[in-house]
Amino acid sequence: MPEPCTAVDVTTLSTAEWAHRIGGATHILPFGTPTWTNLGLVADPDLVFTPLAVGWPGRGELLVPLCLRAAGAQIGAFGYGMVYPAATWRGGALPPFPTLAESICRTLGLTEVRTLLPPADPEPDRWTEAWPATPGRPTYLLDLTDGADAVWSNAKGRMRTAVRRARSQGLRARTAGSGQESRLVELYRHTMGRHGVTPRHRDADLRFLVDGSAGNALVTVAGDETGVQAAAVFALGPDTAYHVMQTTSDEGRRTNAGYLALWEAVTVLARRGVRLIDLGSAAGCGQERFKADWGGVPRPTRLVSWPKEPNS
Repeated sequence: MPEPCTAVDVTTLSTAEWAHRIGGATHILPFGTPTWTNLGLVADPDLVFTPLAVGWPGRGELLVPLCLRAAGAQIGAFGYGMVYPAATWRGGALPPFPTLAESICRTLGLTEVRTLLPPADPEPDRWTEAWPATPGRPTYLLDLTDGADAVWSNAKGRMRTAVRRARSQGLRARTAGSGQESRLVELYRHTMGRHGVTPRHRDADLRFLVDGSAGNALVTVAGDETGVQAAAVFALGPDTAYHVMQTTSDEGRRTNAGYLALWEAVTVLARRGVRLIDLGSAAGCGQERFKADWGGVPRPTRLVSWPKEPNS
């Protein structure tokens, strides 16, 4: 049991207050903004967004995107979960997770708080240095340090062949622009339906991905004169891009449009100075091969929870 910090002030915020305060926060990860949070809340109606402001004595304010469900409480609704230093924060690294979680649980009457961190990464790690974690499901990391040419050279031959084949059929790739959210939703619904998942997102939920309003998203698309056949969607952090969605039509599967869309993203991100792509976890052997053949290396995510599981 951590030593409680009785002077910590835990306050529940409205969604409007959260949107205002998170705008001035330090964005350790991109997933705390209202637009990304909304994607998770729409996809999982059982989540109840309960954002918090945590005032820490002598250090300032932290913003916690807490979500409640019957099974417990989690930090974050979409992607990895993080606590964000508000504009007033002057305390350096985040407080130890057990102390922070105990303060939240004591105030809200909860018994557990958990979150999921990315694999070891210099930017998040300098903030969460005192957070004990256990290994979680692996994600696939693609090193962009040496640029897109190095990724191309190191990728399996079938990946390069797929990209060339897509181009030979007249497909072209580009960064998506405003007005393409309807097609993105169509591709998303089609892809989810193929996997037996009920899609819930509407045009308004995905518009920020293509209109540039959030400033932390990238969508690349591939298609021909008849329309877009595939899209690759990324959330953008300071040095890392997170691959959060890959959508493809039936025609796009035939033409290898998804390979071309992803390769376009790799080249765009390399030009922007991104040094690492988190390709996400694999739901099956096909996804695992797709990510690994691009050069993705499996690394465990990190589970953080309080109270700890027995014998952990």
